[in-house]
Amino acid sequence: MTAPVTPDPSAPPAAGPWVSKAPARPPTKALLASTATAVVALCTLVAIGTVLQRPVLIPPLAASMALIAAGTGLPLAQPRNVVGGQLASALPSA
Repeated sequence: MTAPVTPDPSAPPAAGPWVSKAPARPPTKALLASTATAVVALCTLVAIGTVLQRPVLIPPLAASMALIAAGTGLPLAQPRNVVGGQLASALPSA
């Protein structure tokens, strides 16, 4: 008969299929604030477009707004990347 195997206390815990390596989910309050910020900003663009009678809702601008509001700590949400991305997306239309 074999002796039962005791786990090594210094070993890291076993990761099951439900364990994710993704960063922790932001608090609900932060998610609601970033969602509200994005909605208000995009609705403001729609209102300006309505007053000017021209569409102002630009898809790259909406994507940048989502990055800035939801992922302020991400490298893509930094000012130089946002401005550079907007300029790069405007070049083909010029």
